[in-house]
Amino acid sequence: MPTAELATLTVDACRRRHLSPKTAQSYAGWAARYAAWLRLQSDLRTASSEVKASTYLGHLATRPGGCAAVT
Repeated sequence: MPTAELATLTVDACRRRHLSPKTAQSYAGWAARYAAWLRLQSDLRTASSEVKASTYLGHLATRPGGCAAVT
């Protein structure tokens, strides 16, 4: 799915949930970054959604600059 189409779908979903425009922008940005990262991960093409999401979150937590929030 093209990034522009993904952004539009994300913003539309946020509007239906009455989220603020800034939140919609933020969500669209995260969705675009996830899609870009996923395109580079050829070994995850057949993995489940949970494995893909877990791998991406691990990538975010261990990259330089790290994770801003700690649970």
